[in-house]
Amino acid sequence: MIDTKRPFLTINIIVLAAILLGCLFYSVVQLQSLNQLTSRPFLAIINNNLGIKTKLMSLQLTAQHFSDLPTTSNLHRLKMQYKIIRGSINNDLKSDVTGNFHQVHGETGKLIELQEYLDQLGYVLPMSIDDKSNIKQFNTLLAQARRLWNQYSQQVIHSAQKQSKDMHDSWNHSLKIQIYLLAIIGGISLTGLIIISRQLSVQRRMSQTLKEQTIALIDARNAAEESTRAKSRFLSNMSHEIRTPLNGIIGLTNLARQKAIKPEVINYLDKVILSSDTLLHVINDILDVSKIESGKLELEITQVDIADVLERISATMSANARNKALNVYFLVEPEVPAYFQGDPARLQQIITNLVSNAIKFTHEGFIQLKVSFHQASQQLNITITDTGVGIDEKAMDKLFTEFNQGDLSTTRKYGGTGLGLSIVKSLTELMDGTVDVSSSLDVGTCFTIKLPIEASASRVLDIKCSNLDLTTKAVHIIDMSKTANQEAQATLQRTGITFETLNTAQQLLIEFPPLHSKEDLDYIVMLLEQHPDKTAYVLGYPDQLLELSAITPLSFYGIESPFNSIRITECIATETSHHSEASAHIEKQDFNGKHVLLVEDSPINQMIAQEMLDLFGLRVTTADNGEIAADKAEIDHFDLILMDIQMPEMDGVEATKLIRTKGMNQRTPIVALTANVMSEDVKLYKEVGMDSHLPKPFKPDELISTLEMYLNETQASNMRLDN
Repeated sequence: MIDTKRPFLTINIIVLAAILLGCLFYSVVQLQSLNQLTSRPFLAIINNNLGIKTKLMSLQLTAQHFSDLPTTSNLHRLKMQYKIIRGSINNDLKSDVTGNFHQVHGETGKLIELQEYLDQLGYVLPMSIDDKSNIKQFNTLLAQARRLWNQYSQQVIHSAQKQSKDMHDSWNHSLKIQIYLLAIIGGISLTGLIIISRQLSVQRRMSQTLKEQTIALIDARNAAEESTRAKSRFLSNMSHEIRTPLNGIIGLTNLARQKAIKPEVINYLDKVILSSDTLLHVINDILDVSKIESGKLELEITQVDIADVLERISATMSANARNKALNVYFLVEPEVPAYFQGDPARLQQIITNLVSNAIKFTHEGFIQLKVSFHQASQQLNITITDTGVGIDEKAMDKLFTEFNQGDLSTTRKYGGTGLGLSIVKSLTELMDGTVDVSSSLDVGTCFTIKLPIEASASRVLDIKCSNLDLTTKAVHIIDMSKTANQEAQATLQRTGITFETLNTAQQLLIEFPPLHSKEDLDYIVMLLEQHPDKTAYVLGYPDQLLELSAITPLSFYGIESPFNSIRITECIATETSHHSEASAHIEKQDFNGKHVLLVEDSPINQMIAQEMLDLFGLRVTTADNGEIAADKAEIDHFDLILMDIQMPEMDGVEATKLIRTKGMNQRTPIVALTANVMSEDVKLYKEVGMDSHLPKPFKPDELISTLEMYLNETQASNMRLDN
């Protein structure tokens, strides 16, 4: 403790001595400043007085010159000289130095008298060269003004000299008192410095403590961030480990389904695919929650085609709805913009989660998705209504909480992770929107999503059915539930379609029951036979429409379920069918022997991918790791490279770097074929030179889309090079 105080005491003594010396120096400076303060105004007033005297003399000389030689030029010079000198003298008399000095040492009345003389000079200023009397009077008044100023100036200067001497004497007598006061101040300063030094010591100890606490907080934050990164790495690794065998399951099941003949086998395989999709959905939900928690979930803003989004949702939801014999209705108001800026994948995820939930918790009735647009607020409104079990009011507060499903009985009965609604809320808020819910037990639930969008001037129906007159379409709807029938008619009527009775309508819209029997088919055939003069549209699932077309020679237009107002409006307007088989797309693909390098270390995944590529008419070369792939890419040209990431010897990232630097495939499209789907992984793939990535497990349609994108681009590029 003593060693700590000694440096402070030494510093205090040095600082005190510096203060005392500074005070003495300050006294000397003050004395010099006093000299300047008393001498400067004195010199200034002398200069000022001399200046006024000189100006008056200059004016008198100009007047005398005019008296001796009265010419127009001299008269003009006299007038100008008078105006300039009068203004200058007025400024001198009103200046701070002159005004303050004369108030202390002189008589302000003399200054006023001088100004009066100057004013009178203006009255007697000659107006012409013949004005003799005025010039004489002008010279007289000017001489009187000069005499007045000479007498007054001498008086002021004498008074100022006397006051300056008195001030110097007073300062000299008070110098000793100032020194005593400075000594007292120095003592007080010494005491203050001692106190301050102790406070500084305390402050330094507190600062050291704060620094240690800050370091501890930084360490804790780093530990928390490392924990988050470790969790992300764990989820990424677990996702990869689950997706890799799941890719084999889905891939082999799809291949088996292509070759299956017996209906029961196809049914079993469809259920395997459905179960795999459910598992994949759970994995994606967990990864999304991880991204949301870490703040790494970002929107990819691009053009949204609302019709395309609903088509994709229809394709994924139709099987579940059919298995539960539920009617699903997608109603899009005519004023909804066809295109707007947003993230179509995340918008699809929001709607899919809500529709999937509605199907899960609804045993009978219908699910209705309604999309509308509020022009004034530029707001897209999405409402999902069901006739399901409803939600207890007590569970509303924690409905959007992660891993929550209202109560344990719900979890046991319906299953699921409880992440879907949490993700819906997070994604909606990320889009600056809101989500609301209303529900009644055993009546149903209604979710409402409100999203601000930047709308285009184009409308849905203008895009889908341009230059078509819908007012000539008189339609009758058969076998639709009452509530949905009213909503569907109201939506379609706003496009110009009218709804008439069965006898007066020119067209029929028949909704196929979700689960049909022989009697259902016979009933629809009977309707077609009874009204051969009417254009018939049958709304049903693909297999239902195929079976119906097989048992009747009568013509009809098939529209795939679920009910989609955009799709139905387009079909009615153009009188065309909207029906396709899911497997037909795979069989029709033929890429004319394009050469693909498949890099995959897993034998099962390699076999699955190769067989799919063979189905599309592609020539395939395989490589078991990145090193082999780089060697083959150096000596042979490929139209596309499908690159796995995690492989022995050399991974896909290093192999891509080698391919991009040498060989024949530096510009060949490279697609990462991987189970790593975290955003940082995808970013890395693009940085090393890959064009995109296809996450495992992938579906045949996803592989086809990738092949069409890059093989068509390759073909176009080759054509440009040839030209």
